Amino acid sequence: MKLHQAVSPAIHQFAKIIDENNISIPAIADKSGVDYSTIHTWFRKNSPTLINFESVLQAIGYELVIREIDADD
Repeated sequence: MKLHQAVSPAIHQFAKIIDENNISIPAIADKSGVDYSTIHTWFRKNSPTLINFESVLQAIGYELVIREIDADD
């Protein structure tokens, strides 16, 4: 999947997950309740809302986690 260079690292990781697992955007849209066109625009220019991103991740068996930055990173 071709991504715009300015999309966030989270979207890059999301794209990698769906590519590696051969999950279609229409299937994700159906399961998550987030419109196909909304998800599709994340790869080109628009950032997802937090609630939409969480819904899509949950639909594919993932969750968003906030963790403290390790000083060694």
